[in-house]
Amino acid sequence: MPGYDNRFKTISFDDLGPGLWVTIRNPKTMPPAKLRPNDIPMDGNGNPLNPEQAEYEMYRVLATLVKDWHLYDATSDEEDQPLLPLPATAESVSCLPLGVINKMAEELASATNPR
Repeated sequence: MPGYDNRFKTISFDDLGPGLWVTIRNPKTMPPAKLRPNDIPMDGNGNPLNPEQAEYEMYRVLATLVKDWHLYDATSDEEDQPLLPLPATAESVSCLPLGVINKMAEELASATNPR
């Protein structure tokens, strides 16, 4: 079968609950333009002038990685939290727990900044 190897990776989050996972596109096999945030105005110290816009761009880039998931809306106070829909969007990624966001960001960082 032609194509790149290991195009997808499934990450389990058993520490957050049983049966929680996300399957992401391997950032190493994606074009850099798909992983680049839109331009964000910065101040003289390199900090975003609009932190909310910077956060949105982070969520938008992470959403491009998501192929499939079984994760819940962590912003919900309902007894039974709703599952997040597909396709992933910046808005749905913003509803993930920090542990999930951090792990996805680590996968992205490891592809763009190999050790």
